[in-house]
Amino acid sequence: MKKNRDNKLKVFKWTRAIFVGLVLVSLLSSCYEKVEGCLDTNATNFDASADESCEDCCTFPNFTINFSHQINDTFLFYNTPYTFNGSEIIVFNSIRFYGSNFQLIQGGEAFGVIDSIELIISENGDSTNQFFEDNFTILDRSTRPTTVDFGEAEGQGTFDSLRFTIGLDPLINTVMPDEVSESNHPLGPQTDSMWTAENGYIMGSFNMVVDTMANDTFTHQIFSPILPIDVALPINYTSSLGKDIELFLILNYNLLFEGIDFEAITANPDLLTSKIVENLPNSFFISE
Repeated sequence: MKKNRDNKLKVFKWTRAIFVGLVLVSLLSSCYEKVEGCLDTNATNFDASADESCEDCCTFPNFTINFSHQINDTFLFYNTPYTFNGSEIIVFNSIRFYGSNFQLIQGGEAFGVIDSIELIISENGDSTNQFFEDNFTILDRSTRPTTVDFGEAEGQGTFDSLRFTIGLDPLINTVMPDEVSESNHPLGPQTDSMWTAENGYIMGSFNMVVDTMANDTFTHQIFSPILPIDVALPINYTSSLGKDIELFLILNYNLLFEGIDFEAITANPDLLTSKIVENLPNSFFISE
């Protein structure tokens, strides 16, 4: 009998201990508030101490490209005489290109920007609203590097190439600038208009003095479908966890205008177009 009483007492004690433990756990858990935070390891605000993932709170690294327009290893200046082909003196007043679809490539996988823009597209007489990656810019010469912040981008690690397009997708060319809702957007109305009612967006525009003696100004524009042209550049860029992505891209005008007879282009502008299209993919390079 005594042995049975001892066993019952032990069971009682164990039961009571378990009950007390459960009560304490319940009290502690009810007092503890779970912490919400960003649990995406690609984000700049990744929070390893968070218990639950927050909704739309993650911020990602910015994808920035510094564009530099160079000739003879120095910045290209407008209204400055440059010598080509040994004797031809050219003065550039304006050179502009549309750029789009900037992406970093890692083992064949493309990483673009997160931000998108809604545009009104016209196809076969019908208008539809479509979303596109918002990575458009106008490459315009500057006396210093022109920095373009394309917004947040996903992806980390080592990227092996940068891919982009000079010009715009044919669908984008159906957009009306006045219908672009975002202010100061490259596709919106421009002071120096890069759009015509007849042909849509001007993919490339040149204004230069090709005969400094006569001071004759030559203006030439390139439209779709001659452009767009895809460009792919090898890189070896490692993006640290949660850090912004910044690249330095140079457009070399010596390479862009290589083989162009400036005396001939005034009589036959298509010569300029064909050489520009031929030279463009090989006129860009990444600066370390």
